[in-house]
Amino acid sequence: MPTPGAPSRSVIVRSVRAGGSGPHTRSMGRARKTAAKAPRTREPRDFTHLPERVPPEQMRTVQDVDPGPDPRGGRDTETDFLLRNAGF
Repeated sequence: MPTPGAPSRSVIVRSVRAGGSGPHTRSMGRARKTAAKAPRTREPRDFTHLPERVPPEQMRTVQDVDPGPDPRGGRDTETDFLLRNAGF
C-alpha cells in the first residue's frame, strides 16, 4: 500500500531513467558539487630503464643460518597424548 503523499512507483522509475535521482537521494540532501581537478604539473616517472639483473649466483645468503628451536622441546607429544588419554 503506497504511503500518502509519496510519489508513485511509475513516477520514480521515470525520474531515475531520465537521469534524475530517486526519493532516497532527495531525502539525503543535495548532491555535492565536486571541484575540477587541477592538471598534473610534474612528469610521470620513466620506468623504461630497469636496474641491472642480479645473477642467481649472487642471490645467496652470506651468513650461516641455524634451524629454529624445537617447539616440542624434544618430547614425543604423540606418545604423551596417548598415555594421558588411553583410559588406563
